[in-house]
Amino acid sequence: MLQTFLANIPQLSLLLLTGGAKIDQDIAAFNEHGASIVLGTPGRIDEMMNKVPEFRVKELDILILDEADR
Repeated sequence: MLQTFLANIPQLSLLLLTGGAKIDQDIAAFNEHGASIVLGTPGRIDEMMNKVPEFRVKELDILILDEADR
């Protein structure tokens, strides 16, 4: 639903970071598009912070931690 909403706001980019997907794809998406909004699980966000020096949570506009399954 968030992706549909943001499709009409081209200046914002969404990065979905969840387990189960290959982290290389997440890194490539971040490097290509950056992120205005990050929606992800704490584990994947931590993994991104450790593997991608440019991924700094302090510089994000919006960060959403998803732990809905817990």
